[in-house]
Amino acid sequence: MPQWTTDQQKVIDIREQNMLVSAAAGSGKTAVLVERIIQRVLDEEHPIEIDRIVVVTFTKAAAAEMRERILAAIQDKLAEQPDNAYLMRQATLVHNAQITTIDSFCNYIVRNHFHEIDLEPDYRIGDEGEMKLIRKTVMDAMMQKQYEDAESVGEDAFFYTFLNAYAKGNSDQAVTDMILRLYDKAQSYPWPAEWLQSVADAYVVSSVEELKNSVWFRFLIGRLREELEEAVAKSKQLLQWCMMPEGPSFYAAGLEQDIVLYEDILAFSEPTRFYEAFCSLKYGAIGRKPRNFDGDEAWMNRVKDGRDSIKKKMDKTKNAYGAYTLEEIVTQMEQVRPFVEELVRLTLCFTTMFAENKRSRNVLDFNDVEHFALSILKDEKTKQATATAREFQDYFQEIMIDEYQDSNYIQEEILSSVSKEEQGAHNMFMVGDVKQSIYSFRQACPEIFMDKYERFHGKEEGSIAIDLHQNFRSREEVLSFTNDVFYQLMHKDIGNVEYDDLAALYPGASYYPKADNDTFQTEILIASRNQEEMEEAGIEDNISFETKMIADKIHRMQGHQLVTDKKTGELRPMRYRDVVILLRSPGAMAEDMIAVLEENGIPAFTENKTGYYDAMEVQTVLNLLRIIDNPRQDIPFAAVLHSAMFAFSSDEIAKIRMTEKKSCLLEAMEAYRDAHPMEQKVGDFLEFLAEMRALVADTPIHAFMEMLLQKTGYLTYVTAMPRGESRRANLEKLIDQAVMYENTSYKGLFQFINYIGQLQKYEVNEGEAQLISDHDDAVAIMSIHKSKGLEFPIVFVSGMGKQFNTQDQKGQMLLHKDMGVGLDLVDYDAQTKTVPLYKQVVVRALHSDACGEEMRVLYVALTRAKEKLILTATLNKAEETLEKWQENRGVLTFSEREEAQGYLEWIIRATAAKRELYPITVVKAEEVILEEVAGLIEKQQKKEALSLLAGQAKASWVEALDAQMQYVYPYEQNGAYKNKYSVSEIKHRQMEKAFADDFSERPDFLQEKAEPIVPSFISKTEKDEVSRGALRGTAMHRFLECFDFSNYDSEKNMYEQLEAMCQSGRLREEQRELLQMDRIHRFLESKLAKRMKTAARKNQLYVEKPFVMSVTPKELFLEENDSEDTVLVQGIVDVFFVEEDGIVLLDYKTDRVKEAEELTKRYQAQLQLYAKALQRTMDLPVKEIWIYSFYLEKMIAL
Repeated sequence: MPQWTTDQQKVIDIREQNMLVSAAAGSGKTAVLVERIIQRVLDEEHPIEIDRIVVVTFTKAAAAEMRERILAAIQDKLAEQPDNAYLMRQATLVHNAQITTIDSFCNYIVRNHFHEIDLEPDYRIGDEGEMKLIRKTVMDAMMQKQYEDAESVGEDAFFYTFLNAYAKGNSDQAVTDMILRLYDKAQSYPWPAEWLQSVADAYVVSSVEELKNSVWFRFLIGRLREELEEAVAKSKQLLQWCMMPEGPSFYAAGLEQDIVLYEDILAFSEPTRFYEAFCSLKYGAIGRKPRNFDGDEAWMNRVKDGRDSIKKKMDKTKNAYGAYTLEEIVTQMEQVRPFVEELVRLTLCFTTMFAENKRSRNVLDFNDVEHFALSILKDEKTKQATATAREFQDYFQEIMIDEYQDSNYIQEEILSSVSKEEQGAHNMFMVGDVKQSIYSFRQACPEIFMDKYERFHGKEEGSIAIDLHQNFRSREEVLSFTNDVFYQLMHKDIGNVEYDDLAALYPGASYYPKADNDTFQTEILIASRNQEEMEEAGIEDNISFETKMIADKIHRMQGHQLVTDKKTGELRPMRYRDVVILLRSPGAMAEDMIAVLEENGIPAFTENKTGYYDAMEVQTVLNLLRIIDNPRQDIPFAAVLHSAMFAFSSDEIAKIRMTEKKSCLLEAMEAYRDAHPMEQKVGDFLEFLAEMRALVADTPIHAFMEMLLQKTGYLTYVTAMPRGESRRANLEKLIDQAVMYENTSYKGLFQFINYIGQLQKYEVNEGEAQLISDHDDAVAIMSIHKSKGLEFPIVFVSGMGKQFNTQDQKGQMLLHKDMGVGLDLVDYDAQTKTVPLYKQVVVRALHSDACGEEMRVLYVALTRAKEKLILTATLNKAEETLEKWQENRGVLTFSEREEAQGYLEWIIRATAAKRELYPITVVKAEEVILEEVAGLIEKQQKKEALSLLAGQAKASWVEALDAQMQYVYPYEQNGAYKNKYSVSEIKHRQMEKAFADDFSERPDFLQEKAEPIVPSFISKTEKDEVSRGALRGTAMHRFLECFDFSNYDSEKNMYEQLEAMCQSGRLREEQRELLQMDRIHRFLESKLAKRMKTAARKNQLYVEKPFVMSVTPKELFLEENDSEDTVLVQGIVDVFFVEEDGIVLLDYKTDRVKEAEELTKRYQAQLQLYAKALQRTMDLPVKEIWIYSFYLEKMIAL
């Protein structure tokens, strides 16, 4: 029997009360919940049958595990009492008991009461992909109807006004996205139509009196008060410094005046008077330094800088939120109101049509099931329980909800409806940890938990709240660090959670063996980001830098870091599988980290959530399906021919293509077959294609795919490739998707291809099939969300230097759970856009909520560690930034917490007062590659040892090797060429020729250099400017690749586009630092750039266009060679655009040159290849070829 703590025993034993259990991480909440269920079922005096308890869990896996544990306990009791009929009945009932997810419980209600809502009994739940398709179909139909209705009204239809305000260009995609986002938000509320109406009603403000009572205005006043109170506290601190013996006392009067100013404003309790007083805030002078001041200059500067900082922040707040009078704010609300009402109207139209479409198909989504369940349980008009709800209330004796912090309003309404709350009884048991509520993107509402927590702790009749704060998972070192961080960070003002003594973690894991020194002390590792040092050390980017640092740390831990063995309970050396690396958003970063770890000899894996549809084998099969459906699609047709299925070479495809230049590839192939009847390969493929097209109409898609794989042998082929088992699993997963598709309301190959396309388009992400065994010794990489509920001996929380994602706080429409919709105010006729104060406050509220969510995510990350916690990040100007963050050694202010840009800043600020306990190791670039240097030295030593052994070889062996080595290949001339060349290689080769006799002009990168065995920072070589120049060139190209020429109208727009690129991740911060924006702006104002803008508006501007073409060596290198064999040339054209009389080709260059002729000499061959490729692919002449030199700021014609 487990030894329960006093609080745990209370949770198990207390009856006849609504109970909320706030269970901290690792507190054993699941074990306690299961024990309570078992005790209720096996209670000798008042037993409850298992099927009269509702247990709602977060996942199906958790429900299954709970069911198994309950069954095992019943069976153990049954073994003691084999003739007990009650126990035998429970062992049978447990299989059908409502131990389930909220979705399954709602489905149970609807399945048994479908007739009450006129629903067909054979409905099914559509999968996510099908629902995306239906949404798109309905949205298209709804918008078409709106256009038709508006056309009948004429140009005065407000629908057109709304579109003009919020649509972008010629597409209404932005508007439909707004409708869908609002629809999705509404679905998390019990009565969506009512909530949507409340969104519109929030803008019904016709007077200042109505304004001051609005939710958003009260929130704004609360935030302004917090900032003023913080300003008072900081000013008082500065005043104390002034009164020090050597302090700047001459500043005291100015600071006292500031404090009076703040307190006078704070004295206004009435919101509108407070707001007007805040808007009129004006500062006086702080005072002047007297000539005879002989005090401490450092303290004087500190006080002055502190006051300047306060003033700057208050001025910024005043400019942001105090720019309008109260009457102007009311006017803004009236102006935006019709647009919000139109958005709500469109959303309601979509809701109705979407519901009708799903009904006609007899298909539901999970939102429907929840709302149907609620409509069965409650009357929508009266909000009173129905007869069915009362039946459930009588039947179910206890309602238990796990992970209660992740409930939303509709789930709360449903579960309350089947409880005995309406009857005046108390039978709800809720357990969770609001500090681990990290699913706001799934509409989770931690406010529900906090509201009950405060009420139940307030001794609400029939209710009790119990805190489980003993942690049985982690060592004391992990818990102490977590507490020190969150005592500082987590308070009610951000995220509505107060981290106090009740919320803190207390050690309960007494089973850990003791260890010497600081083996389990939490560590902070920071890679000091310096572009020049990284280039010197050969480190490509921040991810590589941080991962090399992690790899270095893991290597050092091997053999020294101990962990507790799960079986023996004794300390043992760590293994790779004891380590997990947690990331906020893994994405491609996880794959990059795996590559670096494996380069450093550390096995690693991740469970991908993306990349499945991009896998080579999946793409190949999908392309084959595409051309079976419609063979007149040249790109998939060529891809299938070139694939391992049919093994057509590039030359063969080119010959086929040349047969009929103007026709599609299928017709060219048919013509080629007729012209070359002896070439069986072409005929076989066309026969295969015709056969498959004849069979597809009558064959289920999954069976058809299995037949394709069998006939082509492709499944066997990919299985034999590297990672073959994973590739095979990917194709089997595609077949499973076909089975799922066949259960939808769509049929046929065309719709299946469209179904898969929509899954990709609407980001229904699929990860590649994973075949990692539990026994594999490898480091795991996963998201923090994925790690929730799990635990690991050693946890690296990495990527902490990344800034928080603020995309939800941007855009023309913002959504907030309490404030509704924040919209831009757009005047289409005047071509103006205003951000109303309402929307600015919504941004502030969203930011505050996001900070709360990120704090909870960080809490989840830190509490996954059982024994050792290591935090890693990259940071620019590390020493300087760390010193700034550690200035405040006391309690963190509201602003320091709310304005932090990322996890690392929070951690450093929160631990500043105890930094001697949590040392920070700053790692420079050269340090992380010392092990690589050691590896190179070791290889050199092995090479020398082999040389010594070679001297001992027998003469006969040497002769035999000589004979083999003297063999002359008969096709040596052709062997000088590769099968495929990149344009860069060809350019380099041609430049070698061009500068062969002119070393005075020879570019730096053509100079011959000895290749050192050690990095340049050790051999003390000079700084290599070429590398930085190359990085700048890459950055400039990347900016221009992403730049929207069609919308460019000013220098301001250029910087706006730059900011958007950085925010979306298309341009990295280190690339931004390399850009020469003044030079870019001058290029954008050039005549050629204006022609590019014109072409872009006609969709005739192309950037970063890849090409592959086949040419002979003679044609390519201008060398004497009669070979008819061809080689492939691959490259990417920077930019070109099409005008009426031909193509204009442009190449950007950032080379540092003296004369334009140097660039011509260097790049003429490259651009001629580009021109040839464009003429072949576009079937148009290239009329102009230009180089733009950013260094010379000059257009150069070729």
